[in-house]
Amino acid sequence: METRVAANSSRQVSGTSIMRLSVIIVNYNGGEVLPECLANLKHFGCQDDCEVLVVDNASSDNSVGSLRDLFPWVTVIENGENLGFARGCNVGIRASKGRMILFLNPDTRFLNDALSALVDFLEKNPSVGLIGPRMVYPDGEFQLSCGSLPTAFREIRDKILYASAKNNVPGVRFLLDRTYGRVRTVGWLTGACLLGRREALEEGHGFDERLFMYFEDKDLCKRVAEAGWGVVYYPGAVVSHMLGKSSRDSDANRLRGIYRTSQWYYYEKHLGTIDRALLKVYLALRSAIGFG
Repeated sequence: METRVAANSSRQVSGTSIMRLSVIIVNYNGGEVLPECLANLKHFGCQDDCEVLVVDNASSDNSVGSLRDLFPWVTVIENGENLGFARGCNVGIRASKGRMILFLNPDTRFLNDALSALVDFLEKNPSVGLIGPRMVYPDGEFQLSCGSLPTAFREIRDKILYASAKNNVPGVRFLLDRTYGRVRTVGWLTGACLLGRREALEEGHGFDERLFMYFEDKDLCKRVAEAGWGVVYYPGAVVSHMLGKSSRDSDANRLRGIYRTSQWYYYEKHLGTIDRALLKVYLALRSAIGFG
């Protein structure tokens, strides 16, 4: 695997943490959304004591070709192959200098001064290792971005709950707004917008590279918490997420296969025989009724 770093400024990439914040965007064929994401970052002040690294996983849409002209303050790291999200993030971590590191999907947008709010909270709460914002769809509707760590029961419960919300079952929206309307400690935060303290990420040993995509954020949050750091949901920071925009052209069956592989890996790594048995039954029932 070949990785090429193309710095758009004269700075030299180093493992030394000398900056306040590094933003790492792992990109794969996100050419339609990446420029707006970077413009949004600049609009909300990611310029002073902040670096932005775009880790490109061998995109075929020339995603990073125009960045050098449009965004000369961005550092582009070009991987020779698609390493997946977890390995891409780790490449970015090793190249970054920030005391805090923000992992950000290219199809996200800050809707308020979320970046400053997250950074300030982390700086004022030294026991917190990871923090994440409230996520919404582009139309402003609720999007799940945190929760309890997975078990078979919790996954089934949550799928029923959020399906009910999408179908406007009375009372469910109110329940979600109330549950996710306050700052609280959680089991996991979505990797689509996740701010971490470098020490916490190092003690958690970064992302598990055996997870190509999916469940890597839950796995990381679990290990960071086990290392003694807080994992906090902060709804005062609001971020819009298109959810899968950059992978919309990928084969749905392939993505479903990757999801199931990651799911099984997580269950085998962290959960016991009962949860694995329940998951097997649940997946068999889904397959029997045609949901795969």
